[in-house]
Amino acid sequence: MITPDTPDFTSPKFLERHIQSTLAFYAPRIIAPDGGFLGCFSDDGTSFDPDSRYLVGSARYVLNYATASRFHDDPTHLQWAERGLNFLNTVHKQENGHYAWRLENGVVTDSRVMAYGHAFVLLAAASCLRAGISSARTFFSDAVFMASVTKHAKDIQAKGIKRAIVNFLDGCA
Repeated sequence: MITPDTPDFTSPKFLERHIQSTLAFYAPRIIAPDGGFLGCFSDDGTSFDPDSRYLVGSARYVLNYATASRFHDDPTHLQWAERGLNFLNTVHKQENGHYAWRLENGVVTDSRVMAYGHAFVLLAAASCLRAGISSARTFFSDAVFMASVTKHAKDIQAKGIKRAIVNFLDGCA
């Protein structure tokens, strides 16, 4: 990734270059053979933990690529967002409907249910819906339900998440 010595996060030109540089750093090395995204990168671009998948990281990449697809003319970003959303729904998602916090080689090694992780799943699905991935709507509905029943979320947080999601979806209609 190439960035100036003194970043200017108030400059739209700097921010656009920084975003493009970040996207270029990850592409195509981020794609994992198992359908998800690699994480834990060294500065030289090698993944130092290619077997682990963390829920927040998996969801964040979906958010990044869905958002990039809305602002940059590269259909690959939309394909990658859809790929990542599918990975969340088929590999991170457990039989009980919750999303596994950590996977190793596709096997759940940490099944803790955390509101923070579920909130990122909701954000990933919302960003996909906003990018035009219509299949995210049903995924999203299920994720909203799971966030609302997660015993680790306080009622007020779950209600706040649901309210934010309803407001967001109204804007996508």
